[in-house]
Amino acid sequence: MPYKYCEKKYSLFEGCNTLQLGTFQYYRDMNPSFSIADIEEGWMQIKTRLSDSFEISFEKYNSIFGHVYSIDSNGSFNFNKDRSKSRLPAGKASHKAQGGNYIIDVNRNVLIFNSNIDFRIYYPESYIFCMSLDDEIGPRNPSEIDHRYDSCYRIIPTRFREFVNVLCWLLILNLKRKHIHSVEKPHNLSKKEFINGLECNVIVDNVDYVEEKHVYLCDADDFNEDRLRDIYYSSIFRKNKSKKSDNELRILITLHHDTLGYISVDKQPIILDLKPGLEYIRSLVE
Repeated sequence: MPYKYCEKKYSLFEGCNTLQLGTFQYYRDMNPSFSIADIEEGWMQIKTRLSDSFEISFEKYNSIFGHVYSIDSNGSFNFNKDRSKSRLPAGKASHKAQGGNYIIDVNRNVLIFNSNIDFRIYYPESYIFCMSLDDEIGPRNPSEIDHRYDSCYRIIPTRFREFVNVLCWLLILNLKRKHIHSVEKPHNLSKKEFINGLECNVIVDNVDYVEEKHVYLCDADDFNEDRLRDIYYSSIFRKNKSKKSDNELRILITLHHDTLGYISVDKQPIILDLKPGLEYIRSLVE
């Protein structure tokens, strides 16, 4: 069952009428003394381990990086800020070759690698609501999660979908221009046009705890778009095994606009005013 551990003053079951959604950078920048702090939050990293050199086409190279970072027919590398050219949403990207060089053959449109690649994609700044799955053991003492916590509530399992839906509805109601990353503020749209064009893309999944979050590609066959989509989306729900006791269930909400594409929100959390749906949302927890 999904439990939310928190301080009593923030508990929906104890009368709180607001709810905070965090962001990737919020958790990256958080004081490490908090159990929910995570410096690896919000990005995926692709590396290679090459025993021999190999060559891949420009197209295969561009595919594994989702055309977020790509090489053109002239052999030039580009970060595509134009969302329409990218196969995946991305906030920013970095790329470097380590331990050697690569050769660009523009006549054959191939890259010949004899070095390791180190590539990082940052997800668009998005909103996150985290819970703990404590189905078998029941609720723990909240202080086991964090010494500041003294309360918890659970979302009624049969009404979990309703909880997610009302969360998205309340998010749209609470959004203001200040919550959008400054680079992407929709200056040419009225507030009504901006709000009416927004939708919440939601992914809910358990976090997978692993030895190492990085993804390694070992040969040319690993460079394909299907592999990328698996890497990209699963990486959002992958954490170091040192955090396994959190047993996290995550609601990830990424904003998409029908004319602006994927939108990065401001790095600061948003505090949702629950009053428009307070009675209803309280009926979903216990």
